[in-house]
Amino acid sequence: MSVYLPYVARVTADPDEYSPSAVAVATVCLIVTFLTGLMGLWPVWGWFTAPIMVTVATGLYKTHHFLPGNFVGIVLQIAIACTAAASPRWIPHGGQWHNNPA
Repeated sequence: MSVYLPYVARVTADPDEYSPSAVAVATVCLIVTFLTGLMGLWPVWGWFTAPIMVTVATGLYKTHHFLPGNFVGIVLQIAIACTAAASPRWIPHGGQWHNNPA
C-alpha cells in the first residue's frame, strides 16, 4: 500500500480511509507468516526460533527510521528486507544444525 497507492494509483486520500480493511488484512498476514515461519524453522533452532524471529523482525521494522521518508526510503526498506531474507545464500557458513549428522 505504501508504494502502490501514492505512486501507481495516485491516490492522495489517507490509506485508512481509502481502504479501512487493509490493517486487518495485514495483521492476519503477519500472524500467518510468523506462525508458518516458526513451524518451518523450529527443526533448525528449536526453542530459540521465536526469539530469533522476533529479534530479526524488530530489527527490520526499526530500519525505516533511518531511511528517507519518500519513495527512495520505501524502495530501500524493501531492498533491505529482501537482502536480509536472501543473506544465508550469500554468506559462507558451515551448514545449519539440521544438516549435521547426529
